[in-house]
Amino acid sequence: MTNGVDHTVTRNLTISVNSLTLSAHPQDITTSNPYGENLSVTATASGALSYQWFKDSNAITGANSRSYRATQDGTYHVVVTSTLNGVTRSETSNTATFAMNTVSIATQPTAALVADGSTNTFSVVATGSGTLSYQWIRNSSQISGATSDTFTSGVYGNHEVVVTSTLNGHTTSVTSNSVLLDVNTVTITSGPADSYMTQGGTKSLGVSVSSHGSATISYQWYFNDAEIAGENDIGIYANQAGEYKVKVTSVRGGTTFSRFSSTATVTEVPPPVISSFTSASSSIGLGNSTQITAVFSGGTGVITPGDIPVNSGDTVTVTPTVSTYYTLSVQNPAGTQSGQTIRISVMTGTFAAVSNVSSVDRYSGARAITLPSGKVVVFGNDAYTNITDVYNPTTNSFSRVGDMARGRHRFATALLNDGKVLAIGGMYLNGATYTSLATVEIFDPMTETWSYTGSLNVAREGAVAVVLPNGKVLVTGGMMRAPGTTYLSSAEIYDPATGLFTYVNSMPQARGSATGALMADGRVFIAGGYNGTNGHMKSAVIYNPSLNTWTTVTSQMNSVHSEGGAVTLLMNDGRMIVAGGWNPSNGVWTIDVYNPTTNSFVAGANLPQFSHGRGGITGHVLSNGLVAFIGGSSALGDIANTIVLYDPVANTMATEANTMSVERYRQASALLSDGRIIIIGGSYWAKTAAEVYTQ
Repeated sequence: MTNGVDHTVTRNLTISVNSLTLSAHPQDITTSNPYGENLSVTATASGALSYQWFKDSNAITGANSRSYRATQDGTYHVVVTSTLNGVTRSETSNTATFAMNTVSIATQPTAALVADGSTNTFSVVATGSGTLSYQWIRNSSQISGATSDTFTSGVYGNHEVVVTSTLNGHTTSVTSNSVLLDVNTVTITSGPADSYMTQGGTKSLGVSVSSHGSATISYQWYFNDAEIAGENDIGIYANQAGEYKVKVTSVRGGTTFSRFSSTATVTEVPPPVISSFTSASSSIGLGNSTQITAVFSGGTGVITPGDIPVNSGDTVTVTPTVSTYYTLSVQNPAGTQSGQTIRISVMTGTFAAVSNVSSVDRYSGARAITLPSGKVVVFGNDAYTNITDVYNPTTNSFSRVGDMARGRHRFATALLNDGKVLAIGGMYLNGATYTSLATVEIFDPMTETWSYTGSLNVAREGAVAVVLPNGKVLVTGGMMRAPGTTYLSSAEIYDPATGLFTYVNSMPQARGSATGALMADGRVFIAGGYNGTNGHMKSAVIYNPSLNTWTTVTSQMNSVHSEGGAVTLLMNDGRMIVAGGWNPSNGVWTIDVYNPTTNSFVAGANLPQFSHGRGGITGHVLSNGLVAFIGGSSALGDIANTIVLYDPVANTMATEANTMSVERYRQASALLSDGRIIIIGGSYWAKTAAEVYTQ
């Protein structure tokens, strides 16, 4: 201060402090990222910041950002510098360790094939930067305890291993190739099982197997633990009781595996035997019941329909509403079956009257033949009428057509292939004299008129006429009155093309009033009849038109079937039946069945008996295989008003519950195209009346 004056000078100065703080340091990093990871630092400063990163104390060229992507193992730090007003200040971060965790498989596991029960050891060679661990996997599922670089397994499946490297608490993994452990094994999926064998038979035993791959499978069967020589198939037919098993062997890829099946015990049992299967009645009225009884042994029984279980001796009540076959099936534990069938017929057939009557008395001996048109031509009777009617099923009525030139009785008939009808021979009454006829007339259904054709070589009445497969007609046997009675063995054939008769070889014996029909094989069957030497006959003969030869059936019928309407019919199975007729004293109720396979007769079920049998019957094979026999007489005044049905399969006979309007015998009848039967005459009380039967 001078002279009291303060001369102080004041000057302001700015002081800057260069501050620098590191708030976040680089952190240790372990990674499996092949592109590395970022190391970073966070700093605040009063000046401008700059950075220099170091690896293992060596500056990293160009690493001048606040972060650095490390890709190599090492220790890293960063120097952060703050520059303020030309003054620098630096701080060094903490050191961070960077580690790359890697793992790789040098040697992969390989696939293998072992026999069932053997094992394979899988192995893997791996490298990694950390500590290695292993986990084996089968079919996508981890295998407990399989944590080594090797794994031993005998289980079929795809195997792989996961190798894990653990470094600084960080893990990274790699999965090996998936390889198959294929096991040569064979699995017996079924059988053989305990079973039964019928005495004298065999039992089929077998196994079913499965295996992996294309193995070669072989078999060896054992009986009571001993090999059976030569039994090397998948199955065997056991022929004795005992224990059976099979060894199944699989060969594949140099490995062999065998396995035994379970043991099957085969027990021998007797065959089922049916002693009897009978019904109290073979025919019943609708709504009624009957009882069937089964007697059998060696198994369990079932009656069908109804699947009714029965024991031997049981009686079962049945109430069928339609005619029914009942079958008893008996099965033993081995599966062998025995069966027997009976038929219960429910009688529901009906009879309806024809709207008008025939033009003349048809009481006895008329003929009725169904034409191809479905109409029926009706002609003849025992009174030698020449009047002819035609029945039309559509209108259910008769109409009179052209008359025969000659009334005749005991004549033969034949339906030719062209639809024309022959009336062959017969007899007529000339004053007080009975005369046999050689003349033959032919009916033309187109013009509904008769005309003569060529005559027989010998007059015949009571002959048999049968149309042959070639359309010609065989006429044989009968008798001739000239003036006495001569029974004939001769045979001749009518040719429709020429209208002429030609002799062929004669029958071995003469016979009149016999019956005959064409057999399934084209031969002709002639049965029964009568001649003056042998009387009423039980024999039958067969004509072979291809060879022009006759042979005698080796066995004879059980009864005579002669004059009076014995019927011969061709069965669907080729058998022939001869039913009813008259023997010397009365009617016959027996049936004889001829089997061409055995060339012999057997007795069939009897016709229902009334008094003394049935002669003068007619018969027809129905579409259901049954044979309908119509009417009949005992020759002692008893006449039937019933139709009976014969079942050739069950060999049973049943009587229709409904009856004809009158009693009939020696009637004319014909099977209509729709399966019904027209019945004409045969009745003293209704000589011109007819009715139609529907089964």
